[in-house]
Amino acid sequence: MAREITPQERIRHLTPEEFEQLRPKLKRLSAGVISVAYSVLVEHKNQATVARETERSRSEVSNICKRVLDKLEDIPAGWVTVEVCVPRHLKETVFQIEQSEREKLKQ
Repeated sequence: MAREITPQERIRHLTPEEFEQLRPKLKRLSAGVISVAYSVLVEHKNQATVARETERSRSEVSNICKRVLDKLEDIPAGWVTVEVCVPRHLKETVFQIEQSEREKLKQ
């Protein structure tokens, strides 16, 4: 069974130091967007609360967190995180497919 991992499932908390190390990768994001991500990912605020406080929708806050986590996890734009169960002998094949697609991005 395969499934896409939702942004809500990917949310994890970062230390202030981890977030600071990530900042160079966030250069293209506005200060407001970075602030939203910091509130959820570092200060552990609820997404709905941050949405109300910043007058954004919950889905917008979720998408902001996804974009920041994508930067942290080095996930290219347009890619999704999936969870898939495969026989053990196919594990390396799946990893090779991912690596091959990453190489194509560099061309």
